[in-house]
Amino acid sequence: MDSSSSSRVIAFDCSSFRLYMDGQVERAAQRMETVPAGFDADTGVASKDVVIDGATGATVRLYLPPVQGDTTTKLPIVVFFHGGYFIVGSAGEPMYHRYVNLLVARARVVAVSVDYRLAPEHPLLAAYDDSWAALKWAVSGADPWLSDHGDLGRIFLVGVSAGGNIVHNMAVSVGVSGLPAAEPPRVEGVVLLHPSFSGEKKME
Repeated sequence: MDSSSSSRVIAFDCSSFRLYMDGQVERAAQRMETVPAGFDADTGVASKDVVIDGATGATVRLYLPPVQGDTTTKLPIVVFFHGGYFIVGSAGEPMYHRYVNLLVARARVVAVSVDYRLAPEHPLLAAYDDSWAALKWAVSGADPWLSDHGDLGRIFLVGVSAGGNIVHNMAVSVGVSGLPAAEPPRVEGVVLLHPSFSGEKKME
């Protein structure tokens, strides 16, 4: 983190970011590193980045396991939401990219890793809005990887930390609003990994 702003009043400080009282944020460099999409030789998984909303700049990273010429077997779709306090991280962060690569290879799924906008530059509800847009985009089969290989009857929502919070909110939204698609999609399950929630009463 940059130490040049040491005279400003710090509101919150942790290993991943420092938040100042004036609303500015300094992010730890390692939490903002990214790796490019592409072919992973260790797993045989291919990935690519897709812009899903030109107005907001929201993107997703798609992952496809080796299909070995089999285009008839439809694979479950995992929509993944990264963690990072809603403030740091991305779909391209090395640890999340590596995790989704391994998940796709071992579970034989197609994955959509959501790169939502970060706070405080984009306060909540921006992350929820981007995630909802990404989920609707995923079940629309807008990309051939999804339409050719994805099974809309087996959709799983997976998130870690802040991403677990997003999964909870997406599941509630699906229950309330449903998901528009050419064929009705089904959310088969949700996985919340160390989900981050807050309450009305402040805790230490």
